[in-house]
Amino acid sequence: MTRVFVSYSPEDNYFVDFLIELLKFHRVEVWIDRSDLGAGATFTSEIERALASCDRLLVVVSRHSSRSRWITREISTFKAVHPDRAVIPLVLEAGVDVDEIYDGLGQVKQLRLYESMLGSFRELLRLLGHPLFPVVENRQTPDRRSGERRQGERRTGPIERRLRVGIWQGYSRATGRSEFEPLDRIVDVGRLARFLADVDSPLDSFDFADRQTGEHVRPGFEDLQAMAYKSWQSNMEEQLIGAVYIIDDIISQLMASYVVTSTTRRGEDRRSETPRRRDADPGA
Repeated sequence: MTRVFVSYSPEDNYFVDFLIELLKFHRVEVWIDRSDLGAGATFTSEIERALASCDRLLVVVSRHSSRSRWITREISTFKAVHPDRAVIPLVLEAGVDVDEIYDGLGQVKQLRLYESMLGSFRELLRLLGHPLFPVVENRQTPDRRSGERRQGERRTGPIERRLRVGIWQGYSRATGRSEFEPLDRIVDVGRLARFLADVDSPLDSFDFADRQTGEHVRPGFEDLQAMAYKSWQSNMEEQLIGAVYIIDDIISQLMASYVVTSTTRRGEDRRSETPRRRDADPGA
């Protein structure tokens, strides 16, 4: 389960309360400090441990937060522990200088809620690996196929997370890019596809079976390039062309086209079965 830390000013509680309920509804675990730290208070070890355990840091940005030294400290602590994990500013008001809170924060992708509340929440949940308000099936009319589909989602959920982590970590190490740094259509998108198609790609840790034919195949450069270009093109209008967005779209397309399994897990399963086969043969 994704775990986020919400950094905010107490004056923005009206928004933070709603944000927490929205995240919990989408099964995102939230850590938030409700102690209302004031002058003379200390930065507790509990807060430091919470920051270290979270996958993302959400910073609620307003005219109030720009004067909060606690938010600055929380960002600094999170970045020190997790230099490669995303800090996501949720900007409530226009005209706020994000860099006043933390130097360089204005360089990352900001979600401008004052422009589009719905669009910003949709993008936030996308970054956290969840669709906004997913459709819930009607359980009063049981359907065997819908039950199989729910089981399939439970199986593929961890695979998608492993794909996302493996691809992003490998690509980040190979290029030194940040998550939200825009990709150039010609050079960078092709480079991402080549990275995924080359030897020692993160995709080598997974097996891909075509959903139509059942044939076990390895997605090739041309297919991966087409997926990457399709994502870049569809996201261009909203300027959502950072590596994190393109990678998420490629994973969605892979999951739609193939049945994806972990080769490491299958190898572990085969090893665990070996002693049972040996015990079944008295002559072994």
